[in-house]
Amino acid sequence: SGAISWSSDLDGAIGTGGSLDLTTLSIGVHTISASVSDSAGAEGSEQITLTIVANDSPVVTITAPTSGSSETEGVAIAFAATANDTEDGDLAASLAWSSDLDGPLGTGPSLNLATLSVGVHTITASVTDSLGAVAEDVLTLTIAPNAAPVVTITAPTSGSTETEGVSVAFTAIATDAEDGDLAASLAWSSDLDGALGTGPSLNLATLSVGVHTIGATVTDSLGVPDTDVITLTIAPNAVPVVTITAPTSGSTETEGVAVAFTATATDAEDGDLAASLAWSSDLDGALGTGPSLDLTTLTIGVHTITASVSDSLGAGDSDQITLTIAANAAPVVTIGTPTDGANAFQGVSVAFTASASDAEDGDLTAAISWASDLDGALG
Repeated sequence: SGAISWSSDLDGAIGTGGSLDLTTLSIGVHTISASVSDSAGAEGSEQITLTIVANDSPVVTITAPTSGSSETEGVAIAFAATANDTEDGDLAASLAWSSDLDGPLGTGPSLNLATLSVGVHTITASVTDSLGAVAEDVLTLTIAPNAAPVVTITAPTSGSTETEGVSVAFTAIATDAEDGDLAASLAWSSDLDGALGTGPSLNLATLSVGVHTIGATVTDSLGVPDTDVITLTIAPNAVPVVTITAPTSGSTETEGVAVAFTATATDAEDGDLAASLAWSSDLDGALGTGPSLDLTTLTIGVHTITASVSDSLGAGDSDQITLTIAANAAPVVTIGTPTDGANAFQGVSVAFTASASDAEDGDLTAAISWASDLDGALG
């Protein structure tokens, strides 16, 4: 006996044996025959009909992004698509994404990509069903270059000079085509003093003396930076100059006599500071303020007199003199006539004479006052 022979009226002989597994039958209505012959040549057969229908291809639809749209380099882009098949159902998990510029991108119903290169991409999402039918959807997507931010320092003017300790106002603007106003993120620095602060404006009075290179830097959300730079000179604060003009250092005045003190005080930045002069004595302490004083109260002794001032930035100067306050010598009075103990008759004219001198005032004779313990003032 022979083996069973299988045949199709459409495809011809299709195999032998007790069973077959075929995936190659053509589309259409087949009359399938199974036949066999025994050892004596007798033949038996049976027939069936079998319809082979076409395999429906899957349907792929890209739902995002929109074909023809544009995105910026470095921005994360959401890709989404569906894939359905009549025989296999949902095939979205098997979707394969690719770009004609960047090659394979990933698999699955969705992707988030921030790495696409600059240019016009043809993006394809494709899938193959269990029977080998392939389907795809295509879109175009433009990736535009990320524009760098633009930083401009608006104050102070590059090359300008400020004085040590003076508050300097710094201002700048920072704009970005994609992110808009980035001024709040500006970072300021100095090549001499390091980091200075952040934001669109700063007020600084602490910059060190020297020529600074000042930078204002910002970075956009996609990591692209920009910097503007100026130079700024911080000049040392000039110290004020104090000069005591009166009295002369080393001079002597008498106790109780009015002494006139005068001084000048000038500053390169603040001008005339004489009104702020503070006077003091190492013996009597604080004496007063201003460009001039008249004092009658200095104690006896050798004084070190100091006039000092500070400018608006805290720099100070002083001048000193020595001044001796001598004790006031009492005047000397001498009665010439009558002699002490003399007698005179009532009604007789008595001549009174005297002299008076003073170490400081000289001859005080004209100022002598006469008095009697009995009669009171005489003349």
